[in-house]
Amino acid sequence: MSHPQRSKSSAATPPVVSRKLPHPSEFLAGLVTSLVGLVYSISCAALVYSGNLTPWLSYGMVSALVTAVILGLAVAWRSSLPFAVAGPDTRAAAILAVAVSAVAGKVGGTNPMTALWLTVMTSGLSTGVILFLLGQFKASRFIRFIPYPAVGGFLAGTGWLLVTGAYKVMTGQVLTSQSLTAFMNSPSTPIWMAGLGYALVVLVSTRLITHYLTLPLLVIGGLGVAYAVAWCMGVSVPQAREMGWFFDMPAPVSFWEPWQQLHLDPNLGSLIASQAGNFVALAMVMAITILLSATGLELKTRRDANLDLELQVNGWGNLISGMAGGMAGCLSINRTLLNHQAGARTRLAGVLVALVCAAVLAFQWPLLSYTPKPLLGGLLLFLGLSLLHEWLILNWSRLSKVDYGIVVVILLAVASFGFLPGMLLGVVIAAISFAVNYSRINVVKHALTGSQHRSNVERSPAAERYLQEHGREIQIFWLHGYLFFGTANRLVDDVRRKIRGADGKPPVKYLILDFARVSGMDSSSVLSFAKMRQTARQHDSVILFSRVPVALSEKLHGETPSNERTRAFHDVDRALEWCEDQLLEHADRERTQYNGLLDLVNQQFGSNTMARSFIEYLERLDVTAGTYLCREGEASTSLFFVERGRISVIVELTNGQQKRLRSMGAGTVVGEMGLILGTPRSAAVVADLDSRVYRLTAESLRLIQIEVPEIAAAFQQFLLRLLARRLVAANGEIKALLD
Repeated sequence: MSHPQRSKSSAATPPVVSRKLPHPSEFLAGLVTSLVGLVYSISCAALVYSGNLTPWLSYGMVSALVTAVILGLAVAWRSSLPFAVAGPDTRAAAILAVAVSAVAGKVGGTNPMTALWLTVMTSGLSTGVILFLLGQFKASRFIRFIPYPAVGGFLAGTGWLLVTGAYKVMTGQVLTSQSLTAFMNSPSTPIWMAGLGYALVVLVSTRLITHYLTLPLLVIGGLGVAYAVAWCMGVSVPQAREMGWFFDMPAPVSFWEPWQQLHLDPNLGSLIASQAGNFVALAMVMAITILLSATGLELKTRRDANLDLELQVNGWGNLISGMAGGMAGCLSINRTLLNHQAGARTRLAGVLVALVCAAVLAFQWPLLSYTPKPLLGGLLLFLGLSLLHEWLILNWSRLSKVDYGIVVVILLAVASFGFLPGMLLGVVIAAISFAVNYSRINVVKHALTGSQHRSNVERSPAAERYLQEHGREIQIFWLHGYLFFGTANRLVDDVRRKIRGADGKPPVKYLILDFARVSGMDSSSVLSFAKMRQTARQHDSVILFSRVPVALSEKLHGETPSNERTRAFHDVDRALEWCEDQLLEHADRERTQYNGLLDLVNQQFGSNTMARSFIEYLERLDVTAGTYLCREGEASTSLFFVERGRISVIVELTNGQQKRLRSMGAGTVVGEMGLILGTPRSAAVVADLDSRVYRLTAESLRLIQIEVPEIAAAFQQFLLRLLARRLVAANGEIKALLD
């Protein structure tokens, strides 16, 4: 059989490897985002080095661009979102500006450059360390626990700092009541008004037009309008700079120049350390910003983000950037969304943004000298107004009045006392608000009386009737959640009302508290339980603790609580059984007494003659404790009447242990379901105590049906009433749980 021959040339030709070239949209996205990234960098530098710090603005540009390059590359390389863009953040710059201004006001000498540079570096280093540790220890889930109103207050406060920073960038003055008084007569008033008009145009336009090119075009358009107005008025850029419309800054400096001019002073350490609170506040705001940004990007781009990884990447990116002289920065939701909407899907666009910023830094392009103040200040004002608009206007109808009040209080605190006091106040207020709101949650998940919920011990009809009548003296509380001073105090009030008797209801003698679903308890709750014991002692009542974990038991009493007014049990069923035994022990014997099987059958059949005839078909068994009457899985061939003692129905668990389903005392019946249905035993029946039982076999029941059908009919009526009573009790318990 012949085979087709393979060509030698085809055998020697190596396989062709397809290399997918980057899509042109990646380059377009990178260039568009680079423009906005440069504007953010310039804005952050101008925000930190504003007012009397303008002479060192060139060094601020170096710090901002270093952050844009190093942090931008770090996030582009390792972020869980491949199109992510990071760099200097205006929120961080607003807080950093406060720290830098404080250091500049305290530093001695005529050249504060070293102190300013080290302060900016410290912001990046401290932010990097804190963010990395938060990510390393998986703290993103804990940061999410910061109450939403507190987050809103922080961001609204940041918006206010951006507004005041924008005022300082455009006028060179700090925004105070005195500066506002002299505002209309100031030569910088037209600059501020132009910046405010530009900010409002950007604010309205970005909300009406959601296209990704809206902001870049507004930046280019604003720059074009500024130069067109100057040209129409015959004003050159140097002349406009002298009039205050452009930044009058020194020539750009290289990356190395700040390092060459450093003059370290031992006193600078304590001076910079005095701003530790602002550095911590800055890092926490960055952590919140990263989590909010990453979560928002997940929704907008439909990609999952690893929040702890984002904290780590931003952490070591800030750390390296800080070592190189950069300021604090983070993942930017605005620039990342712009990058994604412009077509970026890989890490190339983010790298390109960082490289463009690196080129500006390397070639020392004097971008800031040719940027109009109203344009840059207007963008800062736009960012600040956006935050204030979101949290003060949009959330007016979204938040409750209390939560909205928390946002306003934090904002006022930031405006009056600074960001760190405002942040601390916000955490305290939010914690108090959370405690108050949580204390309104009832820790009693279910509340039933002893009449509504019975133990698994079945007793004689007389005892059952008595317990049904007096079961209201037993109250069961199934607790859940976390017990602290707020919820525990409410529980104390509920316990007192039950024990004292309120709303026309009789007082409770036995109160069962089940802790199975309690997640924890603070130390202040111990006093609440001491109050409960005192109330129980005063009203001759008993409090029973059920399923108390060891850790909670130690807090309650130092050991498992057990004395004349408090007792501990393994579960609610055992506690309820003890309470029922106590009620029956103090009851009138004539009302609860069991007079034997003949009396029981006579009451059910209504005929002493039929009762005696029926008992003749039964087999008497005297069994010792531990004797099995039947085992799980056996054929159901009989039922048992308990004459005296106690019988339990148990099941074998997979771990080798046993669980009690029901216990049957004197005057009860067990095994009727298996006998009626003819199914194998679903559980075992064992004697708890030395007992006497009477067995009715299936064969005996058939003889009764043949020989004395009227007794068989009476027995069937007896079984129907027995099952009906159990069904009524179960329905009543279900209804009580649903109420």
